[in-house]
Amino acid sequence: MSKHLLTLLGLLFLAFATVSLASAQSDNPPDDPVALGAWLYGGYCERCHGSYETSIAGQSLEGDELRDAISGDERGCQVKWSIRNGGSLSSKQIDALAALITAWQKNGGPPALPRLPAFPTATPEPTATPDSFKPTEIPSPTPLVETNPQILAITNTNPVALGARLYTRRCYRCHLGYEFGRMGVGLDEDKIERTINEGKAGTSMPAFSWRNGGNLRVKEVSAIVSYILAWEKLGAEPALPEVLFIPPTPDPKTLKMDLLKQVPPVEGRVEKGMVLYGEHCQGCHGLGGNGASAPGLHKDWHSVRPDLTIRSTIVNGIPGSAMPAWDGQFDEEQVNSLVALLLEWSQDPPLAEETSQKTESAPWFLVLLAVLCLPVGWFWFRRVG
Repeated sequence: MSKHLLTLLGLLFLAFATVSLASAQSDNPPDDPVALGAWLYGGYCERCHGSYETSIAGQSLEGDELRDAISGDERGCQVKWSIRNGGSLSSKQIDALAALITAWQKNGGPPALPRLPAFPTATPEPTATPDSFKPTEIPSPTPLVETNPQILAITNTNPVALGARLYTRRCYRCHLGYEFGRMGVGLDEDKIERTINEGKAGTSMPAFSWRNGGNLRVKEVSAIVSYILAWEKLGAEPALPEVLFIPPTPDPKTLKMDLLKQVPPVEGRVEKGMVLYGEHCQGCHGLGGNGASAPGLHKDWHSVRPDLTIRSTIVNGIPGSAMPAWDGQFDEEQVNSLVALLLEWSQDPPLAEETSQKTESAPWFLVLLAVLCLPVGWFWFRRVG
């Protein structure tokens, strides 16, 4: 009887040990970097950023820039999570969070994850987030969805083909086929990617990256870059199915012209600008703006908006020259008054130029005088002789 009892007790102990071991293993952090990143995100990041589906945290960032943003070394998370910055996450954990964000963006959606243990509890800072805090809902741009099964079969495993299709859907409207504009000629990969991500200020080229309000994920921007680089490397269209280059039917809403922001003209008082010029500028640019150790200012500024060009030059200076930046020394009214003065001067020719013209015309006058006086002198000489 005692033998059976001991056997039963042994089996019960073995079962309890097995369950305890499995439970302990299930509570351990995952070993896979992406899974570890998802586990850490749930415990440390979701409270402020919400689920990653509705967040733009870390989007359009990669590599060291992304890790620095999480650590608190660069612009990014307001909490400095890295241990070296006083936080509670090791370098391995920072790398895991970066791996999750990178995998999510490259996939264009959530990566495949195993069953995760209970999320960890974030170590609070001295100024902890209040319990009443609610994450800000960030509007998510509408992603591009491809519904053609033939195109999906081509683009799923071929980044150049995906880039060609995305170019046709997003870029053809303004640039037409790539062979017409060749916008990437002479540009490196980083420059092309940055232009697509951030757009071009002062033009109708918008920012396309998800982080900047566009509807392209990192994977999609990279695909367009791959297509452009492949085109430039070959010097011709890559060999791809024609179906990728059929433009979609345009949405009437997208055909509206993107109007550039209108900047009002700079307005100032010329008389005040004259006083400021005498006090601060005359020593280099000369009396009345006619030049001295620095160039004269009676000039054509060769700009669509000379008022903005002059204002920028005064505020920011000219790097590599003796022209300093006056930002912080002049207020807006003073800068605008100097702009008004220089705009008025730009309508007048410089005195130095007028003097030069007179000097250049002087030899011709002397030659003409000599020609007229030569006969008179000859007759006078004959008569005296």
